[in-house]
Amino acid sequence: MSAIVTTYKPPSGSAPSVPVAFSSGTVWYADQNDTAIIPFDASTHTFGKPIPNPTVIPYRSSIVVENVSPRVLNGAPLAPPSLSRGADGRLWGVGYADKRLGMSQYASTSAIVAYDPSGSSRAFSIPNFYTPGSLTVIGENGRPWSMVWTHESIAAVVQINANGSITPKFTVPRTTLPAQYSVRYAKFGANGVVWLLSTGFPYPRITRWILGSQSATQISLPVDGYLRCEEITTSPDGSAWIVGQEINAAERAQTYFYRVSPAGVVTVFEIRGLNSRRTCPVTIFAANGSIWAVATVAYGPNVGDAYLLRVDPSGTVTQSAIADARGAIAQVGPSIQGSSTNAFLSSSAGVIPELRYEPR
Repeated sequence: MSAIVTTYKPPSGSAPSVPVAFSSGTVWYADQNDTAIIPFDASTHTFGKPIPNPTVIPYRSSIVVENVSPRVLNGAPLAPPSLSRGADGRLWGVGYADKRLGMSQYASTSAIVAYDPSGSSRAFSIPNFYTPGSLTVIGENGRPWSMVWTHESIAAVVQINANGSITPKFTVPRTTLPAQYSVRYAKFGANGVVWLLSTGFPYPRITRWILGSQSATQISLPVDGYLRCEEITTSPDGSAWIVGQEINAAERAQTYFYRVSPAGVVTVFEIRGLNSRRTCPVTIFAANGSIWAVATVAYGPNVGDAYLLRVDPSGTVTQSAIADARGAIAQVGPSIQGSSTNAFLSSSAGVIPELRYEPR
């Protein structure tokens, strides 16, 4: 197994950070100032014209927060942390912005955001009784879905319509998720299953929902101590896969893959050798019948080194160093798979790292 990272530097003035969508051979990146999304042609490795985030925010009741530093200040544009491509060809997400109300008060607002690849963007209001989450994924029908909160319950998944409205599909009691847990990721599996990864000390939890159901199944991972750096993906058989680093009572670190079958059965795969807290798994994806992950060294003498991890269909776990990764992906985060042999990563270095790997 071999892997190499190639970096591409954008034109002056552009600074991509997190990949937020992949559609029709184009990787869409959010710029580091949250002012636009930047298209990157995956075949020609060229950059297109950025599409500005919408600056006109539809009226919506705001949540007032005191004595905090806002993510953005008054008049800043809405910036979705993730996007999905709708059946109409537009990119959809949920954007956030904070505005200053006084010396120590800020109002947080949000809206659905649509980007037309031709170069324009638009924000749509969200009903006041919803507090939208940042999770936006593609459903089985090719339409974008997101998770939103209400005051009394969780609307686990809502569909985002072509006119910018939302259609709740089902709700479950807020108590389904413990109050101290926050949902980080949502993934669609097979047969209408939605997997949610919730984080909270000391253990993460996996929530399995079926579209249309009024209940959810909580699945705990067999973790001795606590888990950090956890990420989630799904495989074609409908399973959820999590990669993370377990820290036990003796403060020893060990990295594992966890497979949660559609029936909720958990299987653990140990990744030998990555036993340092300096090395953290940071992204995971499924391709070529295997599960792949990237781990990076966050600090110390080998900071910037990266490793490609794999679980093949037989359950064999392998790892190899990624060539030319040092510095380019030292702060790598989410990834978006390109073709069957490459993936695009995030970077704090203002470049686009492309991971090319050997599938066999």
